[in-house]
Amino acid sequence: MEDIAATLEPNDILLDLEAADSNALFDAVGRTLAHHGLDAEAVARALAAREALGSTGIGMGVAIPHARIEETAHTHAAFVRLLTPIPFGSPDGEPVALFFLLLAPASADERHLDLLADFASLAVDGKLRQKLMELGEAREVHELIAESLQPSQSLKAA
Repeated sequence: MEDIAATLEPNDILLDLEAADSNALFDAVGRTLAHHGLDAEAVARALAAREALGSTGIGMGVAIPHARIEETAHTHAAFVRLLTPIPFGSPDGEPVALFFLLLAPASADERHLDLLADFASLAVDGKLRQKLMELGEAREVHELIAESLQPSQSLKAA
């Protein structure tokens, strides 16, 4: 089973990005994920098309943009922290600074829904959101996300 820590690579984490709007954000994500062999424009188009169906903003300054894309057989993830939050149609009306992004193959089964659920579980943790706003290096963000998705020690012992 895929998990976020394995799918999200440190070089797919963008910190303090300046993006005027969602299109600029999706363009930056496309360029970032291009090292996986993905077409940057196809990534941006897929994310924008999904967002046009309804906002993936979940509130609390967080959004989870996601899309299926023909150009890959693998799931890819990215994390973006914007320097200046942007409006994103979140239910609470708050602008968004933290983006957990997921691209799944067009033929993806239900496993990518588990990854979206993992992102959502991270997003609702206020202490985690605060740490994600403060950390200065992509490697630190990756480690925090990986640690946050590990079962607690008490659950491991059970």
